[in-house]
Amino acid sequence: MITDAYSTADRSDSTIPFDSQHRSGSILAGESNATSPGDSHEVAIVTFTAVAAVSETLLELFQKQIEQRRNVSFSRSDVALTSPETVDADSGVRLGLFLYHVTRDEKAGAAAPEIVQSTKRDPPLPLSLQYLLTAYPMDDEGEQATGTLAQQRTLGLAIQLLHDNSRLEPDACAAGLDQERHLSITVTSEPLDQLTNLWARFGDATYHPSVTFEVSPVLVQSTNEESVTRIDERETDLSRRPDEPERL
Repeated sequence: MITDAYSTADRSDSTIPFDSQHRSGSILAGESNATSPGDSHEVAIVTFTAVAAVSETLLELFQKQIEQRRNVSFSRSDVALTSPETVDADSGVRLGLFLYHVTRDEKAGAAAPEIVQSTKRDPPLPLSLQYLLTAYPMDDEGEQATGTLAQQRTLGLAIQLLHDNSRLEPDACAAGLDQERHLSITVTSEPLDQLTNLWARFGDATYHPSVTFEVSPVLVQSTNEESVTRIDERETDLSRRPDEPERL
């Protein structure tokens, strides 16, 4: 169901309990926190920028690949990460990308806590990001029919790019995405009434040809950590007790 509100996912019952004294603080993406001599454990470098990193990756994907096409007259500024409510005749946007819904990705399954040396971190939260992709007409396209066809070609080109890049590897994405699992891009089929209701929330914005798609799983790493002690060896005494009779 389409809404314009961001949903919040509650922590699952499988969350590993931990002592509050072992919690680490939040660290900005890209920053490091070196362990001081008095620290009892290393603080993991974690990020909270996964959602923004995916949006930045998609924007760069459209801008770069459309710009490389010789049969289209596009520039990087024609593609923008923006709400349909802010696009008008003077904005110069021909292709708009808008994140309209965030949900927990139930298809990702349960994840186990991560253990690195003597530190255990809570599992990441898997998300599914829903985007609205909209093609806009240009003012200088002359006749209305010509402008409409150009608008539809723009949308078709964008859908083709989504189809050809349906799998994104983490190392090819923008900085701030801390995960090893690849991202899947899937064009979704939203009912017309839900798509119309979504556009109705954009105020006086005029409806334009659009498509919705989702990106998943986007993992938001946890900052909840606790120190653990690994058991490498365990001694077991199998000797017979003094009062135990000897067996033949």
